[in-house]
Amino acid sequence: MGLFDKPVIDELSLKFPKVHYVVVEPDIEDVQRFQDLVDSKHSQREWDNVVFEFHAKTIKEYLESGDKDENVTLFHIIHMVQVVYYFDEPVTTIATLFDMLEYGGMLLNVMVGASYGQLFDKMGKQIGRASCRERV
Repeated sequence: MGLFDKPVIDELSLKFPKVHYVVVEPDIEDVQRFQDLVDSKHSQREWDNVVFEFHAKTIKEYLESGDKDENVTLFHIIHMVQVVYYFDEPVTTIATLFDMLEYGGMLLNVMVGASYGQLFDKMGKQIGRASCRERV
């Protein structure tokens, strides 16, 4: 956890005076590793303009919990790394996340290898097709 986030946070922290970074990750050990990375960066006087919010839960739990910061209603960037195929309802969840973007915001999904097949099979079941693979 944090390997993809680190260069993103590095760039954001250099370009913007204030960054609010929300982490949603169900694995408590991954969240702790990410928090350790943040602590290390803060001790080096880096990422001082970044406020972190950690949620050790699935995206579904986060969306349903109401734990979202009241001051953050929309996001400029939402990125998902190797997680979409875990969504129970990927079409609905991706649409919900897209609706949480500021106008002109970016939804980034990173997936490698066989995980695309898992996602397309799950999406096909959700929208009533045997598979979405032939459409891609």
